Amino acid sequence: AYEIPKRDWSSDVCSSDLRATRRSARVRARGVRGHVIRPAAGADVPELTALWERYRAEAADTRCPDREVWRHWILPRISAGDVRVGMVDRRPVGYVAWQRRVAGPTLRVLELYVHPDGRGERLGSGLLARAIDAARARNCEVVELVANVHADAVQALALPFGFALEGDVLRLRLQRREPTPAAAGSWSTSSTPASA
Repeated sequence: AYEIPKRDWSSDVCSSDLRATRRSARVRARGVRGHVIRPAAGADVPELTALWERYRAEAADTRCPDREVWRHWILPRISAGDVRVGMVDRRPVGYVAWQRRVAGPTLRVLELYVHPDGRGERLGSGLLARAIDAARARNCEVVELVANVHADAVQALALPFGFALEGDVLRLRLQRREPTPAAAGSWSTSSTPASA
């Protein structure tokens, strides 16, 4: 009788694991890091507060004078699912916070910030795209970006998405899709910038 030799599978490395290891080594060698955007949680508040303090210093934003006031401002938005965190190497380096306006179908992007360590990774575009997706999911007709809109970096981020500067607001008007059985009642705009 033929016996199948027993193998110790615990030390085996799958070929797909080897490919993934080689791929991640190539990515690290190029200096490109993967990023993840996820909904914020209460446990993210200390890191978000540190990012907010950096944002406030860079933007010379004096609207909210106190970190405790800001923490009380951000917690209800986190609970409502209106904050996304951008992670690079499992570390929060950016965030976006929005709120749907009660008067009119408008979603306002109140804060959008990416730490210098996360810039150049298209993380800001990803965060803004999540806000646009949230507007679409809530049947909003307009997305308004109100945070530091006259800064060149903010305009360079928003204009490729189709935002237009109107006074002190960058505004994107979502266009209604043609009704189809699958998309009846939904709004359309590309959630990726035109240059992507």
